Amino acid sequence: MTKDRPAPKPGFTTPQPPDARVGTLYAFKVTSSTPRTVRYEITSGSLPAGLTLDKDTGGS
Repeated sequence: MTKDRPAPKPGFTTPQPPDARVGTLYAFKVTSSTPRTVRYEITSGSLPAGLTLDKDTGGS
């Protein structure tokens, strides 16, 4: 007999991203507590003008 395990609670395991600076390249790697992240999505606010979100990679 095996005991069912509850599904992991999804969430980010990275700290708050650092502030961006005008004229400087910006990168921030996001990690998740789930075994596999399928898609990224903006759920609050918006990206600055000229930036887009790649929903498969989380990159812009």
